[in-house]
Amino acid sequence: MKTLTALLLCCLALVFSGCSLAGGGGCVHLPPKNVKAGAPIALNIEFSVFGKASGPLDKRYTQVTCHYRDSAKTEFQTVAAAVLSADEKTMTAVMVIPPATLSGATQIDYYFDFLFDGVYNRRDEAPLKIEP
Repeated sequence: MKTLTALLLCCLALVFSGCSLAGGGGCVHLPPKNVKAGAPIALNIEFSVFGKASGPLDKRYTQVTCHYRDSAKTEFQTVAAAVLSADEKTMTAVMVIPPATLSGATQIDYYFDFLFDGVYNRRDEAPLKIEP
């Protein structure tokens, strides 16, 4: 019983002493509803953080890139992100796929990759259909 009580007191001490994790991050991407052949494709992604770590997100989320290809091909092409807005809690970036790189495509595969606090992350997305 003494061991259990000591363990419980240690756990409570950790909880109330301010011991917490540095935090983490996440991202949200909403694919465009319509993708027209011959038009550029703008892909927006929003990043966020939680916890105690701080700093402008455009310094924490780096090397944000979209890799894309015509679904009928094997080689991916890349386009770097342009940051639209950033503060210490959220960052919005856009990557624009030029239409000339997808001439004749009916569907594209794509994914995002980036570094968050120096750690590699990859986010795969569902294919996008291209309307004529």
